[in-house]
Amino acid sequence: MTHVETAMRFVPRDLDILKDVHLHTLLTFDQIWREHFAGRTQPTVSERLTKLCNEKLLVKLNTGNLYQLGTFKKVGTVYGMTAKALRLLESFGVSNVGADPVQIASSQVLHDVLLVEVVRSLLKKRDCTFINGKNILKSQVNPDGILRFSDGRCVAIELELTQKSDQRYRELITGYRLESTFDEVWYFVKSQGVAASLRAAITGYKHGTADLGKFQIKHVWDFIQIKERKVSNEITHS
Repeated sequence: MTHVETAMRFVPRDLDILKDVHLHTLLTFDQIWREHFAGRTQPTVSERLTKLCNEKLLVKLNTGNLYQLGTFKKVGTVYGMTAKALRLLESFGVSNVGADPVQIASSQVLHDVLLVEVVRSLLKKRDCTFINGKNILKSQVNPDGILRFSDGRCVAIELELTQKSDQRYRELITGYRLESTFDEVWYFVKSQGVAASLRAAITGYKHGTADLGKFQIKHVWDFIQIKERKVSNEITHS
């Protein structure tokens, strides 16, 4: 087992933070604060994360932009994994951490941050585990994530924030129909337009109540833990 030297006194919460960042590939300051420092002050959180960064166990990126989706607030600083952090997780017996950390892509930060919110909501309400799509090998279809339920079901998760062409949606739906790994495919969307395009690719009709089969279309805002937001109408559930 690899031994990783750290100058700081490493406590169980630090390990939980690294596991959480590895699971989602990135987390915002606020997401770490909510999950791991309940009741603590912002300076306390900042000091600990700074120590983890100084130890090369976390890498941070200041987004420098206001990402707006509804009334979603500024993303601010996001944290990702390092190679040293992966080796440290291995030394604590965490399996399948991978050889290299997933790099933070600034163009995908908003997507990845919202995916964290959706997944956390699902994990708290359902008996399942989550695998981030960036932590698995590429195949015929590459979901944003996979949920494995205690009853054996395997569900692909897709977060659709931007409109794709009808042809691209048809290709994606066909790929999932040919892929037997997934019992269901859950799409989380932010607009009626994306929902209609997906429904058309699945059923041939943009409107109506035709059976979606193994597919489900859900509104992303129903799963976001942000209080100050405009809640749009629920789109559709199969």
